[in-house]
Parts: sequence; structure tokens; C-alpha cells
Amino acid sequence: MSTGCRDLLPDARTARCPTRVSVALLLLGSWLWAPAGIGQELVAGRANQSPRFVRQGSRLYRTASFTDQEEGLADEALAVEILGEEIEETVATPHAAGRPRAAVSHGPNWSPRGWWARPEFLLWWLDGYDAPPLVTTSPLGTSRDIAGELEQTSTDVLFGGEALDAEVRPGGRFRLGYWFDRCAEYGLEASYLRLAKKSSMFSADSSLDPVLARPFFNIEPGAEGQDVELVAFPGLLDGHIRVDTQTQLQGVEILSRQLLCQDCTRRVDWLAGYRYLQLDDELVISDFKRFVATGTGLQVGTTIEEFDRFATQNDFHGGELGLVAELRRRRWTLEVLGKVAIGTNRSRATVNGSTTVIVPDPDEATTPYGLLALPGNSGTHAHDALAVIPEIGITLSYQFTPQLRGMLGYTFLYWSQVARPGDQIDLDLNLSQIKPDGLTGPARPEFIWTDTAVWAQGLSLGLDCRF
Repeated sequence: MSTGCRDLLPDARTARCPTRVSVALLLLGSWLWAPAGIGQELVAGRANQSPRFVRQGSRLYRTASFTDQEEGLADEALAVEILGEEIEETVATPHAAGRPRAAVSHGPNWSPRGWWARPEFLLWWLDGYDAPPLVTTSPLGTSRDIAGELEQTSTDVLFGGEALDAEVRPGGRFRLGYWFDRCAEYGLEASYLRLAKKSSMFSADSSLDPVLARPFFNIEPGAEGQDVELVAFPGLLDGHIRVDTQTQLQGVEILSRQLLCQDCTRRVDWLAGYRYLQLDDELVISDFKRFVATGTGLQVGTTIEEFDRFATQNDFHGGELGLVAELRRRRWTLEVLGKVAIGTNRSRATVNGSTTVIVPDPDEATTPYGLLALPGNSGTHAHDALAVIPEIGITLSYQFTPQLRGMLGYTFLYWSQVARPGDQIDLDLNLSQIKPDGLTGPARPEFIWTDTAVWAQGLSLGLDCRF
């Protein structure tokens, strides 16, 4: 009698499981266990014996023909695993043999039922990026000539010089899949991953920090050395400065899923398809200062508002291969995932700024450059590079009902080639290029591509729904 999955538990696919997995591991370059060759019994029955299970319509019934209850229960669990059917009790009398009397559930149904969906809540850590010192301060009484300069023992770095945007952040991942056959040998799944946009803000004001400065290294001929642009200094300038950063990660996958091998408690599937991943970063520095004393060359009350913006966007497109293995024990399932995507990463970096000077007359003048965004590095720059994205994951799930599982998992993802905004900042400046007399010496800053790697890892909590 047909069971709907080739009638037999073992088949050529199961018998060749070790060989198939060995080949898959060599191709993928990763390791996963594979079950040994397994020979199982017929679900429908054995030679010279009555069948233990009889299908009537859409239900599977256990007959009372056998007296060995332990063997019967083992076969029954086996049928639930492979066929995904609720087992119905039968009456143990000659007249009622094979006829259902009362339906009794015997554990979870692990078999897929066409569609499946996995909504997950994520709590992930995203690798931050380094940025040079961008805001400094010095104690009251520090000489104006060295206030805020790097390498001075009296200087404190208020912002920069460490990793930015490295905090934990929430997110979500949703997977939707479909099995094309009842035996769950061929399927297709699509997934969307998104981590919440993480924004952070730093600010400092002359009312709390009387000395505020933006440090750089001056390479203008005749003025080489550590230097600063003062934002606030007692008796000279009042002002404030602010730094805003934000980061977002999101991606899409479309994968085919094909059975590689399986037995009653273990299963290994091939994954192959397409992956897209996007990482966006932005860093904006803005300051405002008002001149409160003469002797600076500017009229008292003159204000200068300035900003520099560094933004990067990374878009990865590539092919992906992987393996996913499941180990099942009663209502528990342990899933191990390994996959790698190889493709092209398109990085774009945008550098721009502005300076607005307002004098009390009133008169206003705006230039399209800030302090760190000058003619040599301003604009939009693009760069293509080969990138690799490996990912590993482990998930433990518990079967609540035949169609519902709860899941707790961990994922680690690595992206080999990205551009981050902090790496695109050049603190070597030649300010003569924005003076009326024009450039003298090298034009710095200049834009030089600097790539780095990024990782993301964290926990997931979700459901697996079959319908």
C-alpha cells in the first residue's frame, strides 16, 4: 500500500548519504556530519506479516495485528517521522481489525506541509568602525597656541579615536518557503533581514567645555605640524559642536533547497541561490561659533556655521551555496547551518560639506566646503571589489503542535570587503586651497579608498509555522 513517499523509508538517496555529504563538504569547503548508511523497514509492512499501518483516505491507521508493543510503537514513531501523519488507534478484535475507533495523537508531526514561515526577532551586535579624533578639549588656562592639539599631554579627546556604532541593536528576519513535493525533497525559500537603524549623537557646548577644538595635521608649507580649528575658547569664541552617526544593515536571500540525504532522525539539505546585503553608514560633524572679541580679523558678533558629512553605502550581489543539517529527538530539533556567498561589492562614498559666515551688517557668504571636506576629497566616489560573506548558524527548536515550533538560535555573519565612513576621513589638511591666494603645496585631504571587514552576530527568537 502506498505511503506517499516512495513507500520505503530507505532509498538510494539514503543509502548514498555518506558519499553525497562527503562530496558536498568538499565542494562547500566546510564540514558537517552525515549519517551512516541506514537500512530501515517498510512502513507498509514486512514479508509474511500483516501491515502495521493502513492508509484510509487521508489518514494512517495502526492495526492491532502485532503483540510486540515496543516494536509497534517504534514503527509508529517512524511513520510519524517520515509520513507526517496522525496515527489512529484500531480495535484489537478480528471483526474490527483495520477499522478506526478512536483517534489518539502520538507526538509531533515533523513533516513539512507545503508552505512554511519563520518570523524571528533578532538581537544582534554589529561591528563598529574606527574614526580618528574629531573633537578635543583642554583645561582652562591652556595657551591658545596648543589648546586642543593632539599629542599635547593636556588635551583630552571628547569624540573619536575609538570604534563607533558598535552597540547591540534589535531587528527582524522573516523566511517564507514552499516544498514542491510531499516528500520535501525540493523547495524554495526567500528571506528578508533588517537590523534597526542605529543613530547616535554627541554634543559639546562652551558653557560646559570652555575649550573646544577640531584637530588636524597641517601640511601647508611653513605651517607644518599639529593644528586645530577652535570652536570655543574663553574670551575669544563661544560655540558648540555636534557629531551624528547612523548605521543600518539589511539583506535579501532567495535559495533553492534540495534534500541531500536523510534518515528517521537526521536530514541534510543543499542550499543554492542569490544573496543581497546592504550596509549604510553616515557620519556628520557640525559646529557653530560666534566671535566675542576683536583681534581675530573678524568683526565681533560674526558667526560661522560649518559641517562635514561622510556617508558610505555598500551593496553586495552574489551567488550562495550552503548546507543545513537537522538532528531530531522527539519534540526537539537541532539545526546547524553553514553557507558562503561570493560576489561583487559596490561601495559608494559621499564626502561633502559647507561653511556659512554671517557678519552683523548683515552679510552672508557660503562656500561648499567644510573643514575636513575640501576640494581634494569632496564628491561621490565608487569602487567595486570581490567580496565573500560566510555565515554560520545554530538553532534549537521545540515542537508545540504538528504545525508550530518555537526556536532559539545564534548567527554569525562576516563580510570581507566594505567601506566605512571613519576610514575615509583624512586629517592631513592644506587649508591654503580655500584661501584667496590659492593652493600652495600638496592638495590634502585627498580621497583614498580604504576597505575593511565587518561582522554581525547575535541571538534570534522565533516561530516555525507549517501550513
